[in-house]
Amino acid sequence: MKKPLKIGLICLVAAVMITALVLMNTEVGVGKLNKLNGNRGMFDTMFGFTADQAYSIMFFMGDAGIRQHLIIHLIDYVFIMSYFILMTVVALPFLKEKYQLYAVIAPMPVVFADLLENILLDAAFLKYPARNDALVQAANAFGWIKWIMFFLWIAFFVTMVVLWFLGRKKAKASAK
Repeated sequence: MKKPLKIGLICLVAAVMITALVLMNTEVGVGKLNKLNGNRGMFDTMFGFTADQAYSIMFFMGDAGIRQHLIIHLIDYVFIMSYFILMTVVALPFLKEKYQLYAVIAPMPVVFADLLENILLDAAFLKYPARNDALVQAANAFGWIKWIMFFLWIAFFVTMVVLWFLGRKKAKASAK
């Protein structure tokens, strides 16, 4: 991919991601949700919750809060796809051509776990007030997997950048 096209793609994807992030964190998204749920935030940003905690929050949110959470998830699906593309595109320059497939593979567990967490939470919201503890516990598990895989992706990216800089330094030293 040519450099101007790559930069344009990064800017476009970053703009979409930032727009989705802003929408999620304003009155369209979490700002309104926090008014409806007493500043309890959204499940996606929590580091774990039990089924009892989740259903207690759903009860407190009421129908309007549950609808708002579902609206946020619609925006979140766009956010998930855009951060996947951005993670892939920013990793590509730091990998040799024969390893560039890893730029696509490395963020996939984060994305799949995030998507599954959202889908399971959406299903629980749509079934509410009926309880399905297994559904909520599975959403929680995928939430934990999402966060763990995200931090592993950061470690992968930092390692990749460090190796790239070391390779450049070694190539310059060899050229002298």
